[in-house]
Amino acid sequence: MLNRAVLLAATLVFVLCFLRKIAFIVLFFLFALIFGMAMNPFVAWMEKRGIPRIVGSLIAATGVMIVVGGLGWLIVPIIADQASQLWSSLPEYLSQVSAKFAAWLDAYPQLQKRLSLDSEAASRVLSGASGVLGGLLNVSLSIVTAIALLIVFATLVMYVLIRPRPLIHGLLQAIPKRHRDPMARALAKSSTMVQAWVTSNVIVGGVEAVASWVFLTWMNVPGATVWAALTFFSEMVPKLGPYIMAVPPTLVAFAVDPRTALWTALFYMALNEITGDTLAPWIRGKQMELHPAFLILVMLAMASAFGLLGALISTPLAGFIKAFYEEFWLRDQVSDPENRLRVEAVIHRNTDWKPRSPGKAEGQDQLEKAG
Repeated sequence: MLNRAVLLAATLVFVLCFLRKIAFIVLFFLFALIFGMAMNPFVAWMEKRGIPRIVGSLIAATGVMIVVGGLGWLIVPIIADQASQLWSSLPEYLSQVSAKFAAWLDAYPQLQKRLSLDSEAASRVLSGASGVLGGLLNVSLSIVTAIALLIVFATLVMYVLIRPRPLIHGLLQAIPKRHRDPMARALAKSSTMVQAWVTSNVIVGGVEAVASWVFLTWMNVPGATVWAALTFFSEMVPKLGPYIMAVPPTLVAFAVDPRTALWTALFYMALNEITGDTLAPWIRGKQMELHPAFLILVMLAMASAFGLLGALISTPLAGFIKAFYEEFWLRDQVSDPENRLRVEAVIHRNTDWKPRSPGKAEGQDQLEKAG
């Protein structure tokens, strides 16, 4: 018995160490799988109309490459030029921000001394910025490695698109028969959630990027195209991404003029609230109804464990968790109409809550007490 326990513990330690070593590869494959699931509806639509799946996959991949390549050809040179100018001017911007704060803190000389930042100190800070940003990715990639990973990523996506049936069949065969129906439903729900997530990110991110570019250009904030591009991708980090993204352009705007910074901050807050509470839910629909607190929890956990790549896939992962929770747990639970009354009792701190009284309309007495 003791030998079996020791062997089990040693095996568990080995598996955990192995998973830690290949965490990036697992996330990389998961990201490719999510990308393939996002493209699958278009390929499946063509397949239903008699187009072979391999042809539909090639058409979908070609379309994505044309769109991405065209946008890159139009925008990347502008972004590179503005980013270069912005990077060379950052020490000056930081010094201006420090000077403005110092003017406000004249009455507090000790605090002013601690917050002072000259151009030389700013340059030292910026010289280590690339190392900090690289640490966010938890992986150091050379150009050759990045190209190789891109090729592998495209190959994985194409295999998932062209031959998804063996993967799904093998997964279903690996679990007991009684769990195969809920597994199939959970996978179908997950695919729908991924499609809604990608669609909403593209549309909402595009709207936010265009609005940011127009506003920042109108307000003469340096690097408007750079901030607009980053705003587009910040939508992939749920809830917190757009707010974090608002900080750099606001600080740069503060170096130009404090009033410009105030308007910039207000603009980003209004933009995030409008798109996050109206446009995004309308696009995602009921399939992607996830509580913001749950999304933030999953995002922080994935970012803490796996860095930026973990944060990027946190939303579809939260969707997977919801789909499997609904199919493998909630589906078998008996519906209880009085749960709504229990929720109200908790919110209103009603410690005397009891099941509804006989003879009254369902829930009437409890709603009165909860109110």
